[in-house]
This record gives sequence, C-alpha cells and structure tokens, in this order.
Amino acid sequence: ANFARFFFDQLFPSLSHIIYLDVDTIVLHDISELWNEVVTSDKMFVVIERSLKYKHFINSVSSLYKERYGKSIDMSTPSFNAGIYGVNLDIWRKENIYDEIVYWMKMNKKTKLWDLGTQPILFLIAYGNAKSVDSRWNVEGLGHMGRMNEMKLSNAYIHHWNGLAKPWMKHVKRGDSRYDYWDQYNKPECNGHGSCSNVTRKCICTHDYIGTFCDEKTET
Repeated sequence: ANFARFFFDQLFPSLSHIIYLDVDTIVLHDISELWNEVVTSDKMFVVIERSLKYKHFINSVSSLYKERYGKSIDMSTPSFNAGIYGVNLDIWRKENIYDEIVYWMKMNKKTKLWDLGTQPILFLIAYGNAKSVDSRWNVEGLGHMGRMNEMKLSNAYIHHWNGLAKPWMKHVKRGDSRYDYWDQYNKPECNGHGSCSNVTRKCICTHDYIGTFCDEKTET
C-alpha cells in the first residue's frame, strides 16, 4: 500500500477525490465530515499536522527542491502522518505528480535523502499544497507501548495503531482502554459458533467448527 497510493490517479481514473486510511485504523466518527473537508478544499492534500517537522524525516533536499521548483522549502514545516489523508486527484493529474514522485525516488536512490519509505515523498509533493484539519482525525501512536491519554482516546475521530505493537498480535501486553475500542470491532473468530469472550480472547466453540480462537469444544 505504501507505493500503491502513488498510482491512485491511474487505478481509479473516474475518481476526483479519495481518503486514504491505513489498515490499522478505527473510524469512530462520521467520516463524511472529513470527506467534506477534502472535496471543498482548494488544496491537493488534506492532512492532519503533527509537531514533528520535515527536518525530522528528510536530510538535505533544500538545494534540490529549489533547483526543481525555483522556490525554497522550509524544513521547519509541520509534517503529517501519511496513514490518514485526503487528496484531490484532479489536481494530482493536472500537476503531473507521478513525474515528481519518480524524480524524488531517483534522487533518494542516488544520494539517500531519507531513511523512511514513502512518507517523505508525500511531504515534498504536499508542501505548500495541503490543508490541515482537526487533529482528532488522526489520534496516532496507539501501536507504541506506553499509556495513552484517556480523554484524547475518547474524543478521537480515528484511532491509528501506527507502531510495532499492533493490537491483533498475541505478544502485545494490554493496558489502557485503547484495547477496549479495538475489541469492539475485532470479535473473536468463533463469534456465532459458540461462547466467545472478548476479555480472554478465548472461545468455546461448537464441536463442528474450527477457528483460530477455539480453545475448547462442546461435546457432540
């Protein structure tokens, strides 16, 4: 998916706008409100800014950027997490963004401008052409260990489990209420085939059903 998003204009030629969501997200609010932000914006991107700056992700691109576009780039610009954003594909096509993506990929291969996959490329093509919206649309970091602010979790529009501690992984130590939100939508596989518990994540399944969470079976 990291690279597939660079081809949305070609994969979906009839679409003018899209919202991209990583698979480790839970939408807790009416996403039509975010959609309205996307379709009414005159910018190519609708993003959720965060405190980390461009310079945290990208090394030296200032001279290349100015050479390419004839203007400077401010590396203290707030970045955004590319797991949730909206994009105007009509503007993308009009400005031949695919060519810009290829250019920056070639430059990075040649001089190693960044270490992180595709996100820095999105920063570069979104620079000066992005609208930031309410931070509740991307309450991120749930996949990192450590407690989360409960108020922030409860007020979130989208929970984003970026980080290595994905909630579906068995080794993850469960702590605060972020897991309660996840479990509401991640029912045990035996649901409907026996007695299932979201607390223990174990099931007692009917004798004729085989599933990942079936720890015990009823008598025939």
